[in-house]
Amino acid sequence: MKRNTKMSILSFAFAAACLMGCNQPIETEPETVYSNPEIVYPDTSIFRPFQEIQKVGKKFQTIEQLVVGSQPYTPKAIPLHGVPLNLGFLKKVKGNPLNPKVKYLAVGSSLTAGVRDGGYFNEGMLTSYPNIIARQLGIADLKMPLFDPQDYNGTGRKIPTDFNPSGGPFQKFNISSNNLGIQGFEQSMEDVYDQTTGSTVKKPVERPLLKKYRGHMEDLDVVAFPGLIMELFEFNTSKPSKLFEARVASRGGKAPFSALMEKDADIFTIELGSQGFVPNVPEIGGGPNGYEHPMTKFIKKQLAAGAKGCISNIPDYSKFPVYHQVTFAEMKKATFNTPIQFPFEDLTNICFVPNGKLDSLMSPKVNIALKNLYLEAFSDVFSGNIRSNSINTTNGAFFDYILKDIDIPIVDLYNLYEKILAGNYTTHDGNLVDPSYPKGNFFSNDGLYPTPFGNAVIANEFIRTLNKHYKLAIPLVPTSAYLNQ
Repeated sequence: MKRNTKMSILSFAFAAACLMGCNQPIETEPETVYSNPEIVYPDTSIFRPFQEIQKVGKKFQTIEQLVVGSQPYTPKAIPLHGVPLNLGFLKKVKGNPLNPKVKYLAVGSSLTAGVRDGGYFNEGMLTSYPNIIARQLGIADLKMPLFDPQDYNGTGRKIPTDFNPSGGPFQKFNISSNNLGIQGFEQSMEDVYDQTTGSTVKKPVERPLLKKYRGHMEDLDVVAFPGLIMELFEFNTSKPSKLFEARVASRGGKAPFSALMEKDADIFTIELGSQGFVPNVPEIGGGPNGYEHPMTKFIKKQLAAGAKGCISNIPDYSKFPVYHQVTFAEMKKATFNTPIQFPFEDLTNICFVPNGKLDSLMSPKVNIALKNLYLEAFSDVFSGNIRSNSINTTNGAFFDYILKDIDIPIVDLYNLYEKILAGNYTTHDGNLVDPSYPKGNFFSNDGLYPTPFGNAVIANEFIRTLNKHYKLAIPLVPTSAYLNQ
C-alpha cells in the first residue's frame, strides 16, 4: 500500500523541548493546531511526536490530523500489584532449591517495550506485561530502559479531547507537551515515495534524538524497542527502532544483538514483533536457504543453558476496533456516493486508518467540493482479509520455519485477542474484558496497544503457557489491580 509521504517535518517544538531538564511539569497553554495529514496514525511514525504543524485556514473547514492541540500531562502514582508472599514455587522454576531467585529476560518489539497511548514513556514501560510478569516471579526491580525521572513523558502520549473542530467521526487528541525525553533533532536523506512523480526519491527527513539511557544493553532485562524487527536487529539495520536503540549503548561498542546473545536467564519470553499490528510496515519474513533466524539462535542458546521460555504469535490487528470506527456505507454517504478507486478488489472487510484526510471526508462541515481534494485518502484504507491471510501465514509457516526442531511453547495471543474482540472473555478474577474503542478497558488511547489492565491480561496468557508446558505453578496476576489505571 502506497503512503502519501509529503510529510512536513517537525517545527512543532513546544516550549517544553527547551525546558525538559526541569523536574516539575512544564505548564504550557494548550495550543489548538491543525497539522499536515502525514503523521500517519497509527504507525511507527507516531514516535516522531513533534511533526511539522501547519495551521489550516478556517476557509478550508478541515482538520488534517487527529492531534488538535497540546497539553501538559503528569501521570498519577503507578500502583503495581504486590509480589506474591510465598515464592516457594520459584524453586521449580530455577531448579535450585538453595537459591530460588530467578533471572527473567523479555525480548520483543513495541508490545514488549510498553508502547501505549501513541507513545513510549516510563508509565507504559512500568505497566508493560514483562514488568507485570516479573512481579509474579518475585522481581521488583526489572531493568528497563526508563527515561530519567524528569523526562517521564518520553516521546509524548496522546490524550483524548472532546475538542472536535472538524466535526468528523474519529477520536481527537492532544499530545503531552511537557517533560519529554527528546534532546534535539537530526536530519538525514532517506528514500520516500513522491506522489507527484510516482517514484521513490531522496528527501531530507528530520527525526528527534532521544536522551540516553543511563545504563548499558547488557544490563537490561527487557530487550525490546518500538518497531524492532529481529532480522534487522541482528544486522543492526532496523530503521524503525534505531531511534530507540540509539538510547542504549553496549559495553565496548558491540552490536546490540551480540549483547542480547550474551545474556542468560531462567525464564524468558519472546514477542516476535508487532509488525502485524500496523499497516505500512513490512511483514515478517524468512531468509535465504540456510539462514538461521536470530530468534532461532537466541532460543537454542537459552534452552541449551536450561532456561524455560515461550514465544507469542501475532493477533489479527485488522479486526481491532480502531480500524472500524466508521463503515463503508457511512463513508459512501458522506461523499455523496462519489466513485472511489480502491487499491484492491476485496471489499468485504475494509479497514479505515484513522487520519485527518478520512476525518475530513466524513465531516459534515466540509463542503463536497473540498472533499474531492481528499478522495486520495482511500490510499489509507486497507483490506482486512488480505492482512488476515498474511497474519495466518506468519503464525503458521513462518513459526514452523523459525521453530523447527525446537521444543518451545507458543503463547496464543491470536486466539486470546479473538476471544477478547468477540466480547466474551472474562479474567480469572471475574473482570469482563471490554475491547470497544475508545471507551473500553483493553485498548489504550492509540487503539493498538493495551492498557495496564490489557497488559495484565496478556501477562497471564504468558504465565499460563509457561505453567502448562513446564509444569510450573507461577500464580496468575490479579488483573483487578490494573482495572482503573
